[in-house]
Amino acid sequence: MATAARWPLGVLITGWDYLWRTTPMHRREEPGSVPDDMPPPLPAGTDHTDVQGVEDGVGPLMHRCFTTRVREAELDGAQLIAAFGGEPNRAAPTALARFVKLRGAEGELRVDDEFTVRMPGPWDGPVRTIEARQASFGFATLR
Repeated sequence: MATAARWPLGVLITGWDYLWRTTPMHRREEPGSVPDDMPPPLPAGTDHTDVQGVEDGVGPLMHRCFTTRVREAELDGAQLIAAFGGEPNRAAPTALARFVKLRGAEGELRVDDEFTVRMPGPWDGPVRTIEARQASFGFATLR
């Protein structure tokens, strides 16, 4: 209920932030193919319980990859991932989406940690950490 109540204001605030952002952002949409856009296999030893596979989806396959290049950074990649993993809401537009940790120790990001990404509308995004490397991490969507 709280998420639904915050949604209209969250959309406005997030839209305003993106509209007046001074950091250049580049977005590309490129044609793809099913073999090229299939996700990689889950890492060995990954808990497959409740993982939503491509075969469970409906509609066109979407492959998204988010990368960031930071100039004159105060943190190196490992420090940044540690800071984000410890508190993912530090990098999320929390007026629109909020990470709620359901499984795993607070303040760190480890394989098998689970989150619900609370978003406006009749859906949330349950995810499990499937990779937690020094300079990157990966989530799998759960049912």
